[in-house]
Amino acid sequence: MRLGVRVGVWLGAALLLTGAVRLPEGTLWRLEGQSLRAHGGLTGTEFLTAERYGDLDGGGHEGVLWLRAGRTGLRSAAGRALWASPPDWQVQQAALAPVDGRPGLEAVLLVWRPYRPWPVDAFLPNAGRTAGFHNAEGRSCHVILIGCGARGCREVWAGSPLADPLRALAAVDLDGDGRVELAALEGRYAEAAGQPAWRLSVWGWEGFGFQLRAAQEGRFGGLRAVRQANGTLGLAVWPEDEARRIP
Repeated sequence: MRLGVRVGVWLGAALLLTGAVRLPEGTLWRLEGQSLRAHGGLTGTEFLTAERYGDLDGGGHEGVLWLRAGRTGLRSAAGRALWASPPDWQVQQAALAPVDGRPGLEAVLLVWRPYRPWPVDAFLPNAGRTAGFHNAEGRSCHVILIGCGARGCREVWAGSPLADPLRALAAVDLDGDGRVELAALEGRYAEAAGQPAWRLSVWGWEGFGFQLRAAQEGRFGGLRAVRQANGTLGLAVWPEDEARRIP
């Protein structure tokens, strides 16, 4: 079973001993059927880091996903450029994960880009279904998948502007079925960046897009994928007043 994350080193204990950083108190959440359930604190869990290296096409062609200053791209293991994000995209998060059933790994991107209504909206008497799905600067939030194959690396799926922008995204197999889910913290376009999210949600790939699997309303400040001591994967979620202190 492949996972879109890999185990990172948890330095929490060492940091607490030195006094350099006080780790915020978070809650472990797990997906149980169609519900999200809280399971206490994070003692004994390991943070997972986004996967940035792996088989891009299912044929053994290894590649690297890079993210720097809002730009992202893919390159071969030998360093050849394969794909780069357009200059008007602001990429906030990026990870490699097996998402849509295609061979190889997809680059899962959390992107802000200039809002564009659907072409059909020009012919509708009203503004269209996505009117208002953008911030005051006219930028909308999207989840976009980049895949590689015989025709190179390209955008294989891009969601419409999200009704509520994402503050954070994590790609992780939460139910142990070998398929990665997307966990997200959802905010509001009218609120400034850095404000807490209003909902924790989990989405699964269903043929040609993501469907909501489970959701929990509240006020959330941070999100990370974690592994418990027994190998079970879950979500570490921090409260709003701890958002900026997550290591």
